[in-house]
This record gives sequence, structure tokens and C-alpha cells, in this order.
Amino acid sequence: MSNSLKLILRTFLLILFMAVGAWLNTVIDRFAASTGDFNFLAHIALYLVYLGMGVLLGTMVNPRFTKNSNRAIYLVPILLFVAIGISPVLYAILPHLPLSGLFAYLGQFSYASWLFVGTFSQLAFR
Repeated sequence: MSNSLKLILRTFLLILFMAVGAWLNTVIDRFAASTGDFNFLAHIALYLVYLGMGVLLGTMVNPRFTKNSNRAIYLVPILLFVAIGISPVLYAILPHLPLSGLFAYLGQFSYASWLFVGTFSQLAFR
């Protein structure tokens, strides 16, 4: 398969992930609104969709950026973005954590941070 076709296929897979995420969000939100249950599940499911999108984006990056000697450096952004990604959950469970205001602010970017976690993990473990 040519590189152009691989890029087009991965782009369509990314759009498919986005469509599945949007559909999953509306279905679970509608179910959670009617029953009052599984609101937490909606967030976890979307985090998994964004993580899959990040892994897919990581496959689009040229392998010359990941040399065998410096792969461990990708663990730093992975850990930082995981902390940002779970910040809404941590803030809901333990609101009196140190730096809780920072977690509340960065919680707005939790879905995007899971996208970055997937991208950097794909680069680190390629």
C-alpha cells in the first residue's frame, strides 16, 4: 500500500473515531439524563475514543522522530497529559488536593490530553 493511501485511510479512520465519539457521547448522555446513572461512564468512553485517536495520530508521524536512544523522553509528556486527563475525576473525588484550582482549569482540556497521551505513547512504544 502506498504512503498516500495509508495517510488517506488513517485520515478516514480518524474521522470515523470522531463520529463514533460524537455518537457515543449523545447516546450515553441521553441515557444518563433519563436514568441518572452512568454519567461517569460517558466520560470514560470518550477518554478511550480520544486515546484511540491519539494512537492513530501517532502512526502518522514519521519514524525518524523516534530514535531508539531517546524514546524514554516521551514518558514525561505521557505522564503530564495523563495527570491532566484524569484531573476532572481527581477533582470530583478529592476536591481538596494541592493545586486543585490548576486541575479544575486544566480539566477543560482533558479530552485533548488523552489525544496527546495516545500520540506520545504511540511514539514511545513504536
